[in-house]
Amino acid sequence: MRRTFSQLTTRLLKSKEDELKSTLKYLTKGSMKSLGSLFGSSEPTGQGSLLNRSSTKENSLQNHHIENILSILNSNLPEVESKKQKVAVHYDLLFSHLNSIVTQATDNKYTSSKELQAASSEDLYDRLLLLQYMGKLNNVRQITEILLSKKFDKFDKVWEHKALFDKYQRVVISILLYYRTHNAQIRKDYEVRWLSEYSDLPFPLRRLLWRCLTFNVSEENIQQKILHYIKILGSNWRNNDLVLIYQSLYEKSHLLPDLAALDSNKNETPPFTQNQILLVRILRAISKRVEEQPKLVKNWLIDIVKLSIQSKLMLESPKKPSTPIMDQYKFIRSLDISTQSIHRMCQNRLIFEDLQIDLESILKTINDEELELKTHLPLNLI
Repeated sequence: MRRTFSQLTTRLLKSKEDELKSTLKYLTKGSMKSLGSLFGSSEPTGQGSLLNRSSTKENSLQNHHIENILSILNSNLPEVESKKQKVAVHYDLLFSHLNSIVTQATDNKYTSSKELQAASSEDLYDRLLLLQYMGKLNNVRQITEILLSKKFDKFDKVWEHKALFDKYQRVVISILLYYRTHNAQIRKDYEVRWLSEYSDLPFPLRRLLWRCLTFNVSEENIQQKILHYIKILGSNWRNNDLVLIYQSLYEKSHLLPDLAALDSNKNETPPFTQNQILLVRILRAISKRVEEQPKLVKNWLIDIVKLSIQSKLMLESPKKPSTPIMDQYKFIRSLDISTQSIHRMCQNRLIFEDLQIDLESILKTINDEELELKTHLPLNLI
């Protein structure tokens, strides 16, 4: 208590106000046992008018000194309200600036694929998190463009912060990260979920998944491995997914399960369209010659796969007209042109003699199918 009074005295003696000095004298009389007693309520006891008047006078005096003490104590407090306002203004400006940066990063031309390819790995990583924080990471393509960018290398950071993403996003990210890093732990943690959520994945990600599932599988075991995963997929598997596997593993087409293998596996006729069957035939025929001239043969395969993807060949079904007849005709016509081009390049080249024979047989089937489709086209489109 004395220490408190001493501190107050130091402040009071510097003051020129007589009222504050009188307060100090009042406190040091010794009549008050504690400073806190000044702030307690003092009710009249009702023992007589003289005593009441004396008590009232004393209370009034105490209240006067209380106000003086509070004034001193409050003068020593920080200016909380004014500083709160300054902080609020500071953060308003900060977040306004941040919002401007984020809006530019997510809404302007920087979102184009070309701009993303030119961005640094750090910029791509920041963009991924910004999109997620702002709730704008809405589709698989956004994630794919960032994580599959040639310059992106923040794989460990993404995996470390995977909890920032929802369950489906984590499945997508795990496939992309495994494809880029071949990290065995990612596959161990997520392979079961890859297969359980297979039917929810878009076609491009399914193609990537089949590459992940057959990574490091020897040529003699690849067909068995694929049939193994088809069995695990169960109800998530659709026979036309075999077309997707060929689109994904086109360089190994001749090693993949053919339609007969799938037929014996399912004990029923696979529901493939003629276009799908032709795609499988030509990919199998060409892929056998990859080792002869790898770059040239690979380009042939890529061109045909692109045609099948652009024509949405995966969606074709013999049970119902799932794709317009015009789209089917465009594919068969484009396939005819591409096959003839490859056939011409095979001429007078001994290493491609067997392929040339195979292509001639395929071209005959292509021409028959083309004529069949023509009969279903409106006359003005022929």
